[in-house]
Amino acid sequence: MHGIGGWEEIGTLTFEVVNADDAPEMVSLPLSWSEVRRIQKLVYLSDEYEAECGFMLCTGNGDDLIVVPGADVYTLAIKAPFYWLPFTPENDLAAYVCKDF
Repeated sequence: MHGIGGWEEIGTLTFEVVNADDAPEMVSLPLSWSEVRRIQKLVYLSDEYEAECGFMLCTGNGDDLIVVPGADVYTLAIKAPFYWLPFTPENDLAAYVCKDF
């Protein structure tokens, strides 16, 4: 979370390389995910700042994987056809602008 402007906070994603022992158990994705057609970052814009908050992967058959900060602090909201937990993003998806990498 980053405090921006008049105490407005917006979540962002950061990535880092970790030791394999510290990584969560990996899960195989369906075969359709071997053909990613588009990768976009989701950006939150205001008059004062621009925050890169998440990403979206799109496959050739139309499936999407969306990852953004969650409504609760230090959580992720994940939306994908293979992910069954509720999607509870910090902001409505309409609040983000999609930009190509």
